[in-house]
This record gives sequence, C-alpha cells and structure tokens, in this order.
Amino acid sequence: MPDKLYPTNYTRQTTPDILLPKANFYRTEFFQQSCKRERNGQTMNILYLLHPKNTVEFLYDDDTFEKGYNCLRNSSYTAIPVIDRDGVYVGTVSEGDFLRAIMDDHLFSAEEMGDCVVGDYIRKGWNPPIKVTAQLDELVMQVMDQNFLPVVDDRGCFAGIITRRDIIKHYYDKYSKMQETAGTEWN
Repeated sequence: MPDKLYPTNYTRQTTPDILLPKANFYRTEFFQQSCKRERNGQTMNILYLLHPKNTVEFLYDDDTFEKGYNCLRNSSYTAIPVIDRDGVYVGTVSEGDFLRAIMDDHLFSAEEMGDCVVGDYIRKGWNPPIKVTAQLDELVMQVMDQNFLPVVDDRGCFAGIITRRDIIKHYYDKYSKMQETAGTEWN
C-alpha cells in the first residue's frame, strides 16, 4: 500500500507502525528540498526533528502499573507516551499520574501495583499527538505546555516524539544563522 504522505526515501520496518529514515536520509532530495524551503522562508517538515519510536521510551496501555512506575522512576523522564499493542497512540502518563494513583487508590505494595494497568491512569486529552504532516510553525504553541510532542502517522500509530529542546534549538540555530548573515552580534 503506497503512502502518499511519506517520501519515497522512508522505509517501513518490521512492524507496520514504525517509520524510520534510511541511513542516507540527510543526503536525499526530500531532505534537501525541505532545507531549501526552510531557507526560502517556507515551513519545514517536522520529520527532521523526529526521535523515532525505536529510540524513545514508551509503555503499552496493558503494562502493569508497577512496570510503568519503575520505568518512569528509573529514567530521567517526567512523562512517557503510551500506545496500544497495535501501535496506536493512546496518551501520555506522567509522574503526577502515578503519584495521584498511589495516593488515591492506595497502591503501596508491589502486589497492589501489579493488579492495575497503565491505561487506567491516562488523563484523556492531555498531551495530544501531532500528525507527521504538520509543519514546524504549527508546533510552537503546543510545545510551550508540553516537554515533548507525540507524533502519529495518518493511521494514528505512534511514530516518535519531538522534544521542546529540539524546537528551541532549531529556532536558535536559525536565528544565529540570520544574525551571522546580517553580520551582527547577539545582544
């Protein structure tokens, strides 16, 4: 099934919901055209900033509460995307969600945590995903309230994340380049 939304230089991996660039992606015509549009003041495709699914932490909605809690506790993250077994993005669970669950549901032992699943503690509507077809300028307002933006394909399958840091760095680099071109210093 050909996808019109994805450039031909992308390849599907073994699972249908993972889209990763080929090794020579940065030398491809698609990437070069995106950069050219960016230099000409047009919007940029967000795939340039994407951290693919296979490089980020995520949980399944049917993982035990204990597994989710330990995953978040042992990582440096404050929130983690949650998907179902078909790869569809379900939501994001945060440290606060786990703390509320522990206090409200009195989940103080590993046995009690093992009886609950992560999907029961997702706040609906929090950290909504963006489509892979979105443009970078559409993300700025959304990323102000979130540490990362989950990215989904046209089927709603989780493709990866874009972090606030990546967007800020992109605009910082763009501004630095403009300042350099204009021959002025940062004030």
